[in-house]
Amino acid sequence: MYSDLNFIILGKILEQVSGQDLSIFLREEIFAPLGMRETGFLLKVKRDNFVKTEITKERGQVWGNVHDETAWQMGGLAGHAGLFSTLDDLARFSSFYLTTASPLVAGLFDYDCFERTLAWIRWQKGRRFLWHSGFTGPGLGLDLENGRALVILASSVYPKRGNEAWLLARRQAANTFFGGGYREEKQEYIVDKCKPCCKIVFAKVTDVNEEEGNERRLPDFRRGMAGYAGRLDPGPGK
Repeated sequence: MYSDLNFIILGKILEQVSGQDLSIFLREEIFAPLGMRETGFLLKVKRDNFVKTEITKERGQVWGNVHDETAWQMGGLAGHAGLFSTLDDLARFSSFYLTTASPLVAGLFDYDCFERTLAWIRWQKGRRFLWHSGFTGPGLGLDLENGRALVILASSVYPKRGNEAWLLARRQAANTFFGGGYREEKQEYIVDKCKPCCKIVFAKVTDVNEEEGNERRLPDFRRGMAGYAGRLDPGPGK
């Protein structure tokens, strides 16, 4: 059964232990040290900077606010949802995982419980592959064996949820990036049926180990998905 309660509770624990608002704690302990200046909760920026999500009866056009209903009822600040970011910031976040010698990251691969470790899906058993996706369409893949990251920022719930074709297209993008299906599954994906309403900002695949100008590119997934190749930032603030 899918549940957000674990991360909701984790967010509350962090607030109690630190004595700080969750948004302040994460900004000071994670985002600022990594140079993620465009990441946070309840961002005070122009609405045009956000991608539109769902049109609902209760809230109308959800745009610039958290889409998740539970997080919205919690005021937009929760441990499981409500965090906004950009392609560049997520490249910095990914770069940390790919280059750090922290035992906290290395220790993620000590666990494979129900095909998962802390906060991540283990894409293939025994491999240093991590995957995380969001309900509204985004995805983040990390290949620690080859120093590569895949960042997908998308809004597949505009104007309404239920875009099954996008989920298949996203899975194919991940399959291409990791060089194999989830848990070695064998399944055909049809991406030509991806609905035009699927709005993707960027799909970015980078390789921090390759020579300049020799980045590996994702294939063009036709409708609703753009491929962009570029190098990860060398580090925070660079």
